[in-house]
Amino acid sequence: DNVSIAGVTTMSGDLTISNTAPSIYLTDTNHNSDFRILNQNGTFKVYDQTNGADRLEIFSGGTVAIDGNLDANAGLDVTGNITCTGTATFSGNAITIEGTHPDLIFTDTNNDDDFQIHCQSGTLAIKDIGAGDRLIVNSDGHVDITAGLDITSGGLDVTGNITATGNITST
Repeated sequence: DNVSIAGVTTMSGDLTISNTAPSIYLTDTNHNSDFRILNQNGTFKVYDQTNGADRLEIFSGGTVAIDGNLDANAGLDVTGNITCTGTATFSGNAITIEGTHPDLIFTDTNNDDDFQIHCQSGTLAIKDIGAGDRLIVNSDGHVDITAGLDITSGGLDVTGNITATGNITST
């Protein structure tokens, strides 16, 4: 049967609620939303009674689902991988990728070339994953471009010496 309690109740010991989908209703008589805490088929839920939505679910395997935005005001620490579907937006001054050989990989799901920005041993490389390095910025400041360099507008301004190996064609 149902038990209804008005006012403050103090207990010592355990409270056991047994039922199919045992629930505790939290109704705020002055404001909305009202909530229901329940165990439904082995899943712990915080259910928004007013809006008819599961706001928090903890599944028996440990997965947590949150309906809505999660504000982690003190930061978010993740051990393991992060999988994101949709757009990830970062605001602030920097994104830091740390590791022995940190990479940023761009995978084109239309089967076009995939690219990687890679940092290793003092060089920064932009690489076509299927074809190799395309542009390398070396620790001494010189830049290697492994294919041709086409400048389509604006011209090329050089301050300093030009060293050429091979033929120079001018029109």
